[in-house]
Amino acid sequence: MKYYKVSILGSPLEPFTYHSKNILSIGIKVKLEFNKKATDGIVVGECEKPDFETNEILELSSFSYSKKQIKLAKFIASYYICSLGDVFGMMTPSNSEVVEQEKTLRTNECTISLSAKQEEAVSFLKQHQTSLLFGDTGSGKTEIYMKLFEKNCLENRRSIFLMPEISLTPQMSKRLEEHFGESFVMWHSKLTPKQKKIAMEKIYDGTAMIIAGPRSALFLPIQDLGLIVVDEEHDDSYKSSSRPRYNARDIAIYMGQLYNVQVVLGSATPSLNSYVNFPHVRLKGGHFESSKAFVYEKSSEKLSPMILSSLEKTLQAKEQSIVFLPTRANFKYLQCSSCGHKYSCEFCSIGMSVHTKSGAMKCHYCNFTQAIPQVCSECGSRELTSERLGTAQAVENISAVFPNAKVEQFDRDVITTQAKLKKALKRFNDKDTDILVGTQMLSKGHDYHGVTLAVVLGM
Repeated sequence: MKYYKVSILGSPLEPFTYHSKNILSIGIKVKLEFNKKATDGIVVGECEKPDFETNEILELSSFSYSKKQIKLAKFIASYYICSLGDVFGMMTPSNSEVVEQEKTLRTNECTISLSAKQEEAVSFLKQHQTSLLFGDTGSGKTEIYMKLFEKNCLENRRSIFLMPEISLTPQMSKRLEEHFGESFVMWHSKLTPKQKKIAMEKIYDGTAMIIAGPRSALFLPIQDLGLIVVDEEHDDSYKSSSRPRYNARDIAIYMGQLYNVQVVLGSATPSLNSYVNFPHVRLKGGHFESSKAFVYEKSSEKLSPMILSSLEKTLQAKEQSIVFLPTRANFKYLQCSSCGHKYSCEFCSIGMSVHTKSGAMKCHYCNFTQAIPQVCSECGSRELTSERLGTAQAVENISAVFPNAKVEQFDRDVITTQAKLKKALKRFNDKDTDILVGTQMLSKGHDYHGVTLAVVLGM
């Protein structure tokens, strides 16, 4: 009889001891009984027979984690103070039943042409294992990424392309698909089960040479990895707010050392850490002529006469506008004017956002929901006021002022699927939408030359 330490998948607990008649390899995924329920576990080590009774491992699977994945998991568990079960829960294992296909790069006839400055940047990046591409918006960072992907593919090595937001993926994926075709795969949480299955098949059999997506793409079972690109490396979206709480950018840098692969960090506004710690190349300028001016208005967070006047001028010129707010829903807070009581989540102590369409207040941290009260729960007053304008209310207010304008909301309350995301961005790209109102999904990574006005509320 053999005895093994097994981490329960997705559990915050330390590994448990189980026994098996079979000789098991470290990292194999198994089925076992835990807390009177059948659950999945990962064999993390062999041990001596304990002085207590143990349960038997019920079933073996064809899925397993590689030695490097196990080492990475142990680093994450140690560095970010979490369990191995938590870490393995966000990783995808390899499948021994899938036979890897021969890698072939299929590109279209359009070659990636770079300017002299871009060629210098590529040459600089190739000289360092981890480096920073400090490039202005519109300076051509994407073309440099694509050139690096192409070089990596020709060497029969695969690439991971990290992006901070799912909203960045449709426009970027279109460019990558046009050039790399079937060798490119998208991976994120908004894919349908069928799309995920197709993507995983390509990842398992090796036909996917470039895998792009948000931070979850970093933990896919990619063999022959040669390059990791972290676009918008400064972005807070790379930091996980749920267990395990990690920074995907830092994990990518560690993976560069663990897998001995090149890591490229890219940003127009790099983090101070990356700027100081890694060699960087500066890429200035843009591919098209543009001018910009900043106008600051000292006012409360509302659509002021100056903002509405600017939106009207843009509409009259047949141009597009974007309105950025940090808050979803109609309003961020609900407060009593009489006693000052502010409604907060009873679990998180965070202000409850007001969703008038559903008649509910919702905590955007833990999703706790309750009905919008009609009277103050503290003093009984009916003088309840809402504060801090949200995207839904901004759309209503703008539509009321400009009834002929096409105003669209762009946040997680409305964009719930990948299909909706693509359609919303296509409408804006085709200029079917005049004004796009959204949260941070809207604020970065998009390339639309028809936009001549950007309004930022709540700075």
